[in-house]
Amino acid sequence: MKKLIYLFVFVSFCANAQTPDYKTLSENVLDQLQRKQFQTVFDQVDHAVFTKLDTARLAAIWTNVLKQNGDFKRKIKDETGSQGAFFVQTQLLQFERKKINFRLIWAENKKIKGLYFIPVDERPTYVVPPYNNPAVATEKKILMVTDNFRIPGTLSIPNSPGKHPLVILIHGSGPNDRDETFGPLKIFRDLNSGLNAKGIAVLRYEKRTRLYQSRMNHEVSTYTVKQEVLEDVKRAIEEAKKDSSIDTTRIFLCGHSFGGMLLPRLATENPSVKGLIFMAANGRRLEDLFVAQAEYLSNELTDPSKKKMMIDSVKAQSTRVKSLTEKAVNDSAKIFQSPASYWYDLKKYDALSTAKSLNMPMLFMYGMRDYQVTATDVQLWQTALKDRKDAEFKMYPKLNHFFIAGEGKSLPSEYEKPANVDITFITDMATWINSFSK
Repeated sequence: MKKLIYLFVFVSFCANAQTPDYKTLSENVLDQLQRKQFQTVFDQVDHAVFTKLDTARLAAIWTNVLKQNGDFKRKIKDETGSQGAFFVQTQLLQFERKKINFRLIWAENKKIKGLYFIPVDERPTYVVPPYNNPAVATEKKILMVTDNFRIPGTLSIPNSPGKHPLVILIHGSGPNDRDETFGPLKIFRDLNSGLNAKGIAVLRYEKRTRLYQSRMNHEVSTYTVKQEVLEDVKRAIEEAKKDSSIDTTRIFLCGHSFGGMLLPRLATENPSVKGLIFMAANGRRLEDLFVAQAEYLSNELTDPSKKKMMIDSVKAQSTRVKSLTEKAVNDSAKIFQSPASYWYDLKKYDALSTAKSLNMPMLFMYGMRDYQVTATDVQLWQTALKDRKDAEFKMYPKLNHFFIAGEGKSLPSEYEKPANVDITFITDMATWINSFSK
């Protein structure tokens, strides 16, 4: 659910000699809203600030709060504070479905300068893994610039002496941050902590489509993976090579899921990298993978019509991808939330055959409880690389798509629980990286 936040700009005020009781005033406003006395509330606001507010709008705001959160139940607590020269009174309210912070900003003339309804985010939050030790490494901010796109990143370098091998982490599909945050999970941050402790530097960065989705849709509306991924990986390699603590002969690319599928293409464009680490990399084409995922998840639906609708919708978009022609190069129409040009570019890319042509070591790592990328994908990679002695495969029976341990059938609800990347998985990755001596 999108956050429901009503924020109004604050202005300066003239101080009075005595401070009013803003707790009581705020309680009165809440009572007036409950009684639908919107005119009384409106009379208390600073009309110079609320230039677009009237009683009808105020009524609509309160009605929307109730619609999204259910009936008001009780007040849990009050909190008094300040914001510059203003007085801030917050009432934590329990509604039927959610807790809401009702915040009023007051000036000393007893006029309301700001009014918020802020949902309380009660979702579980990230838990720092036991193998995290900030003392083992130093973080440096980096900036990767391509044209008008400025991508911030973090380079974490172990504090041990000498030059260090480096892993550049490449996101899966979607607009990810540098930690590859998914609910309470931060996969890349966990990898960063674990690898640093093993003497390995890590570079992670914000994905361009997370920071600049609107700009890309308007300025480069027919973008491809070149703009979304390839250019920023190239810049990441260039930035890393500038640091004297990095062993530039031991730079590894590590891609998760879709990022793993792109590794052969990235290696072709950046032949100086030492090796590739595929984390749950799909061997199937992405549009086929989405259909398989929809079919898997639809099994949890009890309504046959909803099940059919879910599968048919994904299959229709997959069919659109497969029918694309060269005309799609200039087509910005969205398929699976990316332009047709993006999908046509991927259609021309064969990850399996490209990997066969590479002359560098590759490590493939899979969680066997993964429902997003499965044994079908593993088999495709193994068949394509069956004659390669430098392609190693590691399987983890209890790990899911995010390389977190669990039991039984994996479902999206599993991703809503705080957990960390398995330390054995990280140790295996570090051992493989460190096997390539200086």
